[in-house]
Amino acid sequence: MGQVDMQITQKMKTYFELLAERESLDKELTQARAREAESVLKDIAEKMWLFEFTPRDVEKAYRKHELLYGNPRTLPDRRARRFEDDRSKESEANSSTSNK
Repeated sequence: MGQVDMQITQKMKTYFELLAERESLDKELTQARAREAESVLKDIAEKMWLFEFTPRDVEKAYRKHELLYGNPRTLPDRRARRFEDDRSKESEANSSTSNK
């Protein structure tokens, strides 16, 4: 009975050691991702500074682009709708000429 308890204790110890190791690895990974994101943001900030863009300039340029060309996120939807509208107009025109 004592030997079984000893094995269980060893397994539990191993489990908790592995759990602690996993938590430390998770922390390291999170910190590494944070450092990477910070370096990317620094690069963007440096490029903006080099070309003398302020965040407001970037926002204004995005808004202007959005007004001229539409929101880039919804553009494929708009193109699809325009294509469908054009096709329906063509089919209506063809059906009206064939009815004459």
